[in-house]
Amino acid sequence: MAYLKYTTSAKVYGSDSVEGFPLILTENKNVHFLSLHYFLDKGKSVELSSLKTYAQHLVDFLSQLEIDGDLESMLLVDDDYLAEYKQSIIDRVEYTNKESYAVSVLRSVLNYLFWLETNGYFYNLIGETPEYKVRISFDRKSKIKHPLTKKNKVKHKTIIVPRSDWIERIIKFGPKDELANSIFELMVGYGKVGGLRAKEICHLKISDLPGRETVEKKLAEEENVYLHLGTTKGGKEADIPVSHSLLLKTWDYIELFRPYRVNVGQKKARKQYKAYKEPLYVFLNVNGDMFSSKGFSNSVRRAFLKAVEFGDLTEDERVWTHGLRHHAITKLLRALDAAGVRRAEAVARTVSRHASDDTLEPYTSARYDESFK
Repeated sequence: MAYLKYTTSAKVYGSDSVEGFPLILTENKNVHFLSLHYFLDKGKSVELSSLKTYAQHLVDFLSQLEIDGDLESMLLVDDDYLAEYKQSIIDRVEYTNKESYAVSVLRSVLNYLFWLETNGYFYNLIGETPEYKVRISFDRKSKIKHPLTKKNKVKHKTIIVPRSDWIERIIKFGPKDELANSIFELMVGYGKVGGLRAKEICHLKISDLPGRETVEKKLAEEENVYLHLGTTKGGKEADIPVSHSLLLKTWDYIELFRPYRVNVGQKKARKQYKAYKEPLYVFLNVNGDMFSSKGFSNSVRRAFLKAVEFGDLTEDERVWTHGLRHHAITKLLRALDAAGVRRAEAVARTVSRHASDDTLEPYTSARYDESFK
């Protein structure tokens, strides 16, 4: 049975050492080179976290092929085989939404099969015409369509979007250290005001920010100022409008307080007889390194729980990291409505970098709630 391993360090694309790059090994502990080449190619356009998800899906599929004695030839793989495979996932997984998980796995599998076909590793395996064993089509965005990847539409659960005062209340329950709390407040601001995801906040580089003079000039001229995002969910770079005051506060932090975190990193490296290379990222943790998105999300969660414990918030007044993005998008929609902008959803979708109006739908629950602030 195939199994998944992650590298502790690896030279990938000639860059610095990468931790956590996925490798699929066969039952005989040999590297499965086709999947390795696929990950190397796919990794050029997606984040490592997405690559790990694809690897988790593919190791399941390749394990099934190995059990069936068809790992190398793929003679058994056709539409019927994939249908049986999908049903086997539904029959054994423990997730509440088994159908949704099975569909996600099948999408990863189909993309992998299509990559094999496109790169000449197999022929007549997957394509649009009848001679292919796996019959697919493509949507307007060139994404693979197949009957097995269709999901029944379900009504989105109403999400209670965090209010401004809820978010403000968790700030005082952030890190006790004054510098750490100021960093926490800034990072929360990029979610609340800018609508950035946790990973986008943590991967924000100093070079992504417009210069202080530019921000001050745009503020005086009452013009929008844009932030560059080099790391996004879909892997595509983007430029988004951001609050002038938030950017100016960020430059204050970078110029006055960030050097303290760099100094800590340098001292720690010297004690360990290691070289310290100053990170390019805006926000640095207590060790002078980049924040992890999980670490930031945990900080928001801890602050919320403390606010509940001390009675500043109730359990229903929930604030979570992605909820900050919900807040920003809801505020944007309300502002566009108030300004009489036609097709406000389309504008909000572009600014928030959503793929479609459907994916924006869960964010709009508080749009017409007059109590929302």
